[in-house]
Amino acid sequence: MNWKTWAPLVLAIVLGMVAAKAARDVMIKNRGAANNAKYTKVVVTRGDVQPGAALTAGDLAIAQVDAAHAPATAFDSLDKVVGRVSETLMVKGQTILEAMLAPVGSGSGLQALVPPGMRAVTIEVNEFSGLAGLISPGCRVDVIATLNDNSRAGTEGRLAKTIVQNVKVTAVGQRTSPGGDAPSSPSDLSKSVTILASLEDAEAVELACTMGRPRLVLRGGRDNEITATAGVSLNDLKGTGGRPDTGTSALAVATPTTLPIELPVTPPTTKPAPQVIVQADTVKHRLVRVVKGGRVSMVSLTLDAEEEDGGENVARNKKPTQAPEDAVGTISDPFDSK
Repeated sequence: MNWKTWAPLVLAIVLGMVAAKAARDVMIKNRGAANNAKYTKVVVTRGDVQPGAALTAGDLAIAQVDAAHAPATAFDSLDKVVGRVSETLMVKGQTILEAMLAPVGSGSGLQALVPPGMRAVTIEVNEFSGLAGLISPGCRVDVIATLNDNSRAGTEGRLAKTIVQNVKVTAVGQRTSPGGDAPSSPSDLSKSVTILASLEDAEAVELACTMGRPRLVLRGGRDNEITATAGVSLNDLKGTGGRPDTGTSALAVATPTTLPIELPVTPPTTKPAPQVIVQADTVKHRLVRVVKGGRVSMVSLTLDAEEEDGGENVARNKKPTQAPEDAVGTISDPFDSK
């Protein structure tokens, strides 16, 4: 028999036995540790429990958990839990804690979800004022209403104002737990939303609902800031209401302009000096050839332009200016033809 054939097979068998022995030792060690561990009883849920529901024996069960990891506020007996009201949504197999239950004597239903000093107020909504049905219990919202207001200058009788801020949605319709798919059609939308508010805020919501239909505005999950606003009027939308620009709004704000001051025009008390129009003296001169005693001389005549008629009548009314005697013969005769 060839040893090269059997050597790998024997080696595999030996390694398999070593691995099995190691696994058995680990199992025995863990079993012994489990037997030595201390367990304690806790009350858990058999199924999902909705907020506001009173717990019954059929909703509860006893489970064994490691005492080192058991919650300090867990219950170890069904009698301590039966009849209590859940404040939050519980899922199957969840350990019930004291913080998940309403105080003893709170009663079941929505009243168990209302903290001391608060009020539950229901607002009628539609697809638009109710955030298209995407709102769910546990969300935080603001309530905005459009009011009639003639007391402020420049409001034109209409004012949009945030009347309630950062209130918790307790129920949407009759659903008090979050989750679930969005409505598939407008007919499936809930027609009401219940919020938790103080007594003063509840009065403001009632007044706003009487005057019109309030609108819910959804907040971010980590946004708890309260912002004071003066509201928005029609003139603010037009940019003529003098709304101050705080840098947090995208609303266009018109910059006030200063109109020029028109001063009254005072008529002059003295009359202007009369204008003297000096007409230019239009003077024309004409040379006339005079033949006297066989001697020819040139005479210059002065006459006005309007009196010029182009004939001998001009020389009749004007005094001729005769050249001196010694000038006779010295003036060239322009009429002589050469």
